[in-house]
Amino acid sequence: MRKSVILPVISGLCMLLVSCAGNIDPDDNGNGGGNTDLPGGGTQETVNSVYRQKMVAMQFTSAGCVNCPSLTEALKSVQISRPESIIPVAFHLDYEIDDPMSLPVCSQFYERVSYNESTTVSLPMFALNFRRSSQRIVSEAPKIISEMDLQAEDHPVSSGVAIQTGYDAVSRELEVKARFISEVSQVCRYHIILVEDGIEYVQLGAETEDYTHNNVFRYVASDDMRGARLNSGKPLTVGQEYEVTRKIVLDGSWNPDSMRVIAVLLTADDADGQIFGCNNANECAVGGSADYLYKDEK
Repeated sequence: MRKSVILPVISGLCMLLVSCAGNIDPDDNGNGGGNTDLPGGGTQETVNSVYRQKMVAMQFTSAGCVNCPSLTEALKSVQISRPESIIPVAFHLDYEIDDPMSLPVCSQFYERVSYNESTTVSLPMFALNFRRSSQRIVSEAPKIISEMDLQAEDHPVSSGVAIQTGYDAVSRELEVKARFISEVSQVCRYHIILVEDGIEYVQLGAETEDYTHNNVFRYVASDDMRGARLNSGKPLTVGQEYEVTRKIVLDGSWNPDSMRVIAVLLTADDADGQIFGCNNANECAVGGSADYLYKDEK
């Protein structure tokens, strides 16, 4: 049986962002100040996209949750049955114990996609592509695959995402260049996310004491859950490549050799441009790169 705890009060997102450049407003960290996205972003055309889609699998978990390992196993099963189709991100929350991998922004993401209307947390919980799932999913692989199929139909891929990174081990500065191409004219936002693998820490409910946490959420380059604005909030020009650059100083406790960078292109799900979901995503190791993914590539 799932348990509940009181959701901690969120004081705001602490960011390590030091600079940004490209086709975004230089002074825009995602909120957009007084400028709002143009309406009409939710009316997405259906295209026969050349790009292969990757979805962001949001795992809400905690080291203090005895049932949470079951969702980890379900996601592993999905990755085996559908290789290269999802990018798991584990958002840790304080639950029964103080989880050292928990961050205030994890609670913000939870609130955005959760069914819970109270101030309690129920774990484990799964969400896809920064959207509230069409069904309540705890740890069932068939339900996860069903949700993937539903979102692929309701929000078809219409964009490509590529990443190039450079890392300075002395300064611990990571430079991320994310590139986006849209096949339709639509308002877009983006997330740059860092996750870390290989973190050894206790996990209640695990069969072994030597538990390794993977896909642990560490950082997002925006203080807006909708993502940072791309092209100053104006619809993207079809076929034009947009590039953004973020420079991030990695925390001293993070292991860059075990970290990955995730770039996410988000499109508006509503005509008012207030709700955004992932249209496509890509990932690479810190210091690595990932080119656009095409459907005709094996």
